[in-house]
This record gives sequence, structure tokens and C-alpha cells, in this order.
Amino acid sequence: MARQRYILWVTLLLVLAGCASDVGHLESNRQKGYERKLDSVLIVSSLSAELSPAFGGAFNAGLVERLERRGVRAQALSPATAEEFAGMDFVARARAVGASFTLLVQSTRSTRLAGGVRQAEIDLSLYDNQVDRRVWRASAPLGGAPVWRSSANDESAARMAQEAADRLATDGLI
Repeated sequence: MARQRYILWVTLLLVLAGCASDVGHLESNRQKGYERKLDSVLIVSSLSAELSPAFGGAFNAGLVERLERRGVRAQALSPATAEEFAGMDFVARARAVGASFTLLVQSTRSTRLAGGVRQAEIDLSLYDNQVDRRVWRASAPLGGAPVWRSSANDESAARMAQEAADRLATDGLI
């Protein structure tokens, strides 16, 4: 009986320790020899549709704010569904708002449990609209609490947005 209680407590502690949503380290790379700096960017994010509206909205707002603080004119667009995201002409949308770059943000390899997404890989791809090609890519794991739990995930979204802006700067794009 004591052994069963001990196992139950250890299991409970492990489950609770895994409930805090966490953003893994963002890995990135810039296209070799690419020198142009960001001046204006349209962020097209499917995170609201793929993970949760709260997480996607917090990430978009956080990244726009951080890029604008660094002198980059930024605005975000969140398609309502993953299908709308997949069918969108990103370059035309970016050009329509006068953005020189398009940053696509999406979730890949998500693990779903009852009630929401438990883990996902977040992928960011930056396209130069003048040359119509990807010039930078980054990815990071997102795990922990289901992303529909807003309090922990607002913090995770803010950390992810901060790290994305930092990586763009570190990689010489800002």
C-alpha cells in the first residue's frame, strides 16, 4: 500500500512538472551570402488556427511589437483555418500592404490530446518578396501544458516572439 501511494505521488509530480508550457531553443539559419536587412514584414501565422487563438494572437502581437522596437515595420495576419493558410498567396498579400518580406509561421508535427495540442514544432520561414525566395528559417519545439491553457501559454508565446526577434537580429537580418 505504501509503495503504491509512493508510485502515485511520483507519477503525479512528474505529470505536474510536465504541465508548464515551455518553448525550446530556437534554431535558425540564414541563407549563405544573403545581406539584405528587414525594413517591413508581413507575418502570416497559422498558429491561431493550428494551436489556439490565444497562443497565436499573443505570439503575433509580441513579435510585431518586438520587431517595431527594432525599427522594422511589421503587421500580422492570421488566417482563420489551416486550409486558408495553405491556399493563400503570401507574396501578393505582402505586396498589397507594402511589405518587402513575408514571415510564415506555422506549427508542424503537433501531438494532440483530448482538449488540445500538447506538443508542436514551430516553424518560421522568412521570404524576400523582391527575389521570391526563402532567406531564413527557424524552428523550435513547444511543449508542456495544452496550448489552450492561456496563462502559461501567453508567457510561452511571448518567449517565442522574443527569441524569434533575437534570432533575426543575431543572424544579421535586423
